[in-house]
Amino acid sequence: MIETKEAIESIDEIMAVNGLDFIFFGYADYSFSIGLSGPNKSHKEVQKAIVKAAELALKYKKYAMIGMDSPWKVEAEKYIKMGYKLIELGTDYSLLEKSWRNSLKEAQF
Repeated sequence: MIETKEAIESIDEIMAVNGLDFIFFGYADYSFSIGLSGPNKSHKEVQKAIVKAAELALKYKKYAMIGMDSPWKVEAEKYIKMGYKLIELGTDYSLLEKSWRNSLKEAQF
């Protein structure tokens, strides 16, 4: 899992590990690791890291995976073109946030 600034800084070494088949780029945790107050896939620094992970996965012939938020199709197409081969529909953060919001709505009288 590539989820920290340190992991991106060391990604060349990580990708070179024999037996490693794929990486997962966790943009939510990465956002927090660079000091953002929440997940922000569109932030310039996050996008740079997403691109770097995809490029190095292609270079080392590894699979790269990333989580998607709605709109699924538009998001997926963008990252597939970038080089991501595995797409997670929904992220732990987005799915939990939606669940919590729904629970809060139900709990209100």
